[in-house]
Amino acid sequence: MADKKNEGPKPTKLPAEITGLPFESKRLIDGDGKIWNLKTKKRDHWWGEKKHLEIAQDPDPLDVSLARSIDKEADEALQHWIADADRMIEDFSVNTDGLFQTFFSEAMKEFRKKFVEKVAAGGAGVFREALEKRFDEIGKVWAEKYLQTQEIMKAAVMRCVGPLLPGTRFIWEAQTSHHQYKMYCVEFAPQRRVVNIWDSNRHLAFPWQVFLVLFRDGQLYLRSSRGSHHGFWMFYRSAPLKTAEDKLCWSNLPHIWGDWPHNFCLGYNDMPPVKLEDPDCFNKLFEWFWGSKFIAHGLTQFYEIACKRNPELETVESWEKLSASNPEKMVEMDWLPCDYDLQSFARRAMETIIKDDREDRLQDNSAEEWVAVKKKQVDQLREELEEQVFSLSDHFTISATEKKKICAEVGDSFALAKRKTATSLKDSCGNLAKSVSKTYLEDLMKHDQPQSKKE
Repeated sequence: MADKKNEGPKPTKLPAEITGLPFESKRLIDGDGKIWNLKTKKRDHWWGEKKHLEIAQDPDPLDVSLARSIDKEADEALQHWIADADRMIEDFSVNTDGLFQTFFSEAMKEFRKKFVEKVAAGGAGVFREALEKRFDEIGKVWAEKYLQTQEIMKAAVMRCVGPLLPGTRFIWEAQTSHHQYKMYCVEFAPQRRVVNIWDSNRHLAFPWQVFLVLFRDGQLYLRSSRGSHHGFWMFYRSAPLKTAEDKLCWSNLPHIWGDWPHNFCLGYNDMPPVKLEDPDCFNKLFEWFWGSKFIAHGLTQFYEIACKRNPELETVESWEKLSASNPEKMVEMDWLPCDYDLQSFARRAMETIIKDDREDRLQDNSAEEWVAVKKKQVDQLREELEEQVFSLSDHFTISATEKKKICAEVGDSFALAKRKTATSLKDSCGNLAKSVSKTYLEDLMKHDQPQSKKE
């Protein structure tokens, strides 16, 4: 048995007024935009053959049927255009050799003529001015890449030595083309110290202390171009170090810079020199550190965080009271963890210092020296360019591979244009069909409405 859902609309008996020959094989459109197909049917009777018309609904509405018809005509026109265009592309591919040779030959002649004029005695100044405007940038980029290759990459393979005897636990080393860097990790057990903080001497307890001290060419690193950013860092721990990957916590003492690399400010002009050649340099350094005045200088970020996390340390008075009654509790405090372990912090801090030194050297070049270097390089470059231009042949040629590549790119561009045109044309046909169908039905509705009689 056939599926009745797929039988489609059944033929309808026609009214008498449209059964004549003029309507035979015609398509009728009603006011709802539905299309009705008229087909002639023949039926044999004992007295002979008899013809009659039957009507059935088209599955597509008016706008869809109209769009299909317009799209068919537009597609035929497009295919004719594409055929003509393809022939033009083929002709272009065949005639490219002469075209390319003519173009490059004339272009090179014109280029050589104008270039020689520019670098002649009368135009040398123009060329020099244009090149000098870009030379500073070129030199900076070159220096950046060169120094980065020579220094940062070397720093990336810095050595770690340790652990060592109590006190100095680890050492990191890095060698660049200009300097030798050594960073020492020094550890102190929990202890009480007399510290001058906020202009008053206080007996304060401390947990395990971890210091990082950076030396450049055997001397404590001091970078004058950034104020008091020294090669000195202080951290806390609740237990002694076991490996270079152990975690660190920030100290609550003031004088720690809030910005990376969070150096400890050791003061300004009254600090004694600290050199590795002095066997007592560490004792002198830490005596200076603990004997200095901690008066903030606006560097209180980590101090304030520690006060909020630990109510016992909210004031210096409460800290001193705890230090007297229960100093062991300092190792149990909720200290702010550092984002890096010991190894990671030391490596990144050293790489930052190396980069800062590189920038300082670039800025410290004297103006006279830089001008002389620039002039020499500009002159040499101009002379080399002139020689290269003069040595160019008049018969400049382009390879078959390049010609094939250009033709292929032209073909690809045209293929893309064809696809876009076909898609756009199809969309336009559909929109046009919808617009025409809507206008037709609206006019039909107006025609069917009764007209008011004028008095």
